[in-house]
Amino acid sequence: MFDQKSTGSERKAFLEAILEDEATEEEEENEVVDDEALNDMIARTEDEITLFTVRMIDSMFIQCLFLLFVCFLLVCFPFIPVIYLLLLF
Repeated sequence: MFDQKSTGSERKAFLEAILEDEATEEEEENEVVDDEALNDMIARTEDEITLFTVRMIDSMFIQCLFLLFVCFLLVCFPFIPVIYLLLLF
């Protein structure tokens, strides 16, 4: 900390180090975790990791089917305004 003997440059260096540490902590807090890493964090056993992975794959499969359905609607029914299809999302 500061006392009567510390110089201005020492104080400045100390305060800059504090600000740099806080910026690093904020970056770590704002880091986005992907689904696989999140599953690894919350899983308690290997069976749960497997279960979470299967659920994630199922979810991605359903999302792909939904997008295929929307593409089908766009191709087969071009008179449907796109705004109605965007409401599906």
